[in-house]
Amino acid sequence: MKIKPKCLDFTKNQKGAAYTSDGYMLPCCWLDDPPVYRYIKEAGLKDPELALANNERLEDIFASDQWENFFQKLYNDPDRCSYMCKKKCGVDFTEDETQQKIKEFLIGKSDVVMSDMAVNTTGIKNIDSIQTGELCKEAMVFSKDIISNEGFFVSKIFMGGSFNEIVQLGKKIFKEVKVFKPKSSRKDSKESFIICKNLR
Repeated sequence: MKIKPKCLDFTKNQKGAAYTSDGYMLPCCWLDDPPVYRYIKEAGLKDPELALANNERLEDIFASDQWENFFQKLYNDPDRCSYMCKKKCGVDFTEDETQQKIKEFLIGKSDVVMSDMAVNTTGIKNIDSIQTGELCKEAMVFSKDIISNEGFFVSKIFMGGSFNEIVQLGKKIFKEVKVFKPKSSRKDSKESFIICKNLR
């Protein structure tokens, strides 16, 4: 995976540093989120010497080894970065360049293409469902080029406005299409999986 950090994007799209309520600076406000706290602590971004109260200049915080290591990891070891960095700044799968790079990594055809992708949610369930559905369709079309004739395509989908379109597209590309809802899934969850097999 490649990350294009918005915190290091020195254009109008830059995501500025964030000040936290407990007196620290973080590369962006997305990292000031409870599920990321453990990662931030392990990265040392909240080491006591980096507290604003212990520094006269922001530059001293930004030039610290902890911040330098954080940014080096974004570029050199993105797979080990915070899930929030991947979610917010990961490269867009729908871009032709991204899909081409995926193809370059493959040797021959794949037996399985599996997608668990989802868009950044808006909180409006209908819109989120449609946008995630579009991503599923994009992955399904992409799979045609890299999957073996008897291969499988598996993707998470949500019951919603684009559900029927996804199933119909699957039937155009594959000979067998099934929708599966695991027993472990909550009853009120709209999440299911589409399982497609054998290219047409």
